[in-house]
Amino acid sequence: MEKMMTWKQLDEIGRQAFAYAIEKARAAGTPYYYRQEGDEFITQVNPDGSTAKIMHDENGRK
Repeated sequence: MEKMMTWKQLDEIGRQAFAYAIEKARAAGTPYYYRQEGDEFITQVNPDGSTAKIMHDENGRK
């Protein structure tokens, strides 16, 4: 019988996947985006390390 993963294990997998995606985005010179829990804004991180808080309208435009 397979064991179900705990929330702690799933959280760690998510953190590792996010770190991997960030690493690949930085290497490619591509900005990446994330939203913190409870934050209405999306944070954009540019290749130079600068950040910007952005919002999208109902049509998906910044």
